[in-house]
Amino acid sequence: MTNLTRLLPLLALLVPLSIPAFAEAITVTASRNATTPLRMIWVYNRATCYGAAFPKIILRKPKNGKLSYRKTKVKVPKGKRCAGKTAYAVTVYYRPNRGFRGTENARFGFSYPRYSGEINRMVKFFDAKITVR
Repeated sequence: MTNLTRLLPLLALLVPLSIPAFAEAITVTASRNATTPLRMIWVYNRATCYGAAFPKIILRKPKNGKLSYRKTKVKVPKGKRCAGKTAYAVTVYYRPNRGFRGTENARFGFSYPRYSGEINRMVKFFDAKITVR
């Protein structure tokens, strides 16, 4: 067996890890000196309506403020699978530095296990354009 043949299974595992994660663009207007929610994601299994593993939260510090997140319990709204049930959610917030007005860019993401275990994770990034008034 050649060295290349031995490496093929390893390369098959590494290729998905080397693919860059694409970011979804969002636009938000924030008030100065106030905390503003940027994005909420549900943390429940839509097939069973039970809780799911919390994602790892990836926050990249913006220049003129800070990002934070909060885990909460919320009711699933009408029109969604599991409507009316209580589920967990994670919301990312932005707070501008005191007195800052203008445009700010921030990036944050959620990293989920694609299967059980930590080997193969899916990352969903968001690029937020925030206008602080």
